[in-house]
Amino acid sequence: MMKKPKRRFGLWLLILIFIVSGLLGFFRFWLAVENGGYYQTLGLTISINYLIVSGLFWTMLGFGGAILLFFRQNWVPVAVLGCAAVLSMGYWFDRIFIAVNSDQASNWVFMLLMNALFFGTMAWVFSRKQNQRFFEWRQVE
Repeated sequence: MMKKPKRRFGLWLLILIFIVSGLLGFFRFWLAVENGGYYQTLGLTISINYLIVSGLFWTMLGFGGAILLFFRQNWVPVAVLGCAAVLSMGYWFDRIFIAVNSDQASNWVFMLLMNALFFGTMAWVFSRKQNQRFFEWRQVE
């Protein structure tokens, strides 16, 4: 009988990255709910509803990506890449079209490098043979 492959370091790293993304989305949601009245006094150009909905969306994608990595199915890497792509596109949409803070222009290169590092890590993890065997493993009765 074939031994069940273990979850390697790279998969645990991706799980951690997705959990942190989910937590950041949850904090965005929670702070928008808790401080909605205060935010309205600031005269923001976006509504509190946008912050709430986008926080929930990022929370679901982050925690969803982490949860998917616990399944041993061959479709999981594609679904996780989809979650990561939507998270990244959501971030850049928010940054380019919603945020109006001129100070954010100073760290564009850093955030581009962080995106490249994130997707590079995913490519490295999913291309390793041990991780490919992890997702292809089937229990044979």
